[in-house]
Amino acid sequence: MKKENVKGKNAPVCDFIDRYNESKKIRLHMPGHKGKGSVEAYDITEIYGADSLYEASGIIRESELIASEIFGARTFYSAEGSSLSIRAMLYIVNNYALNRGNKPFVLASRNAHKTFVSAAALVGIDV
Repeated sequence: MKKENVKGKNAPVCDFIDRYNESKKIRLHMPGHKGKGSVEAYDITEIYGADSLYEASGIIRESELIASEIFGARTFYSAEGSSLSIRAMLYIVNNYALNRGNKPFVLASRNAHKTFVSAAALVGIDV
C-alpha cells in the first residue's frame, strides 16, 4: 500500500522500506538489531534498491523531487544533520560572492551554531 504525503504525492522511501519489511528477508547486513524493535524496522543500510544519499538516482532522488515540489524550492537530503548543510551553504555563498568579484560576508547573531563559525573561518567568509 502506497503512502501519500501532504499533497497526495507518493512517499518513495517509505514505500520501499515497507516493501522490504514485508519481504521478511533476514537482515545480515544490519549490525545489532537486525530490524527488530519499534523503529529499527525502518533502519536500512546500503541494500539493492535503497539508492545512495550522495548520488541519488532512485527512490531518494524521487523523494527529493517530491519534496522540492511541496516546499517550492530545490530540496536535497543531507547526512550529519544540519552541520553538513551549514558547511555547504557557506561554501556556496563564498563561491557566489567570489565569482562576482566580491568579498563574501554574512551577518550572524552571537549565538550562531559552532559549525557556522568554523565553516566561515575555513572558507574565509567575514562574519
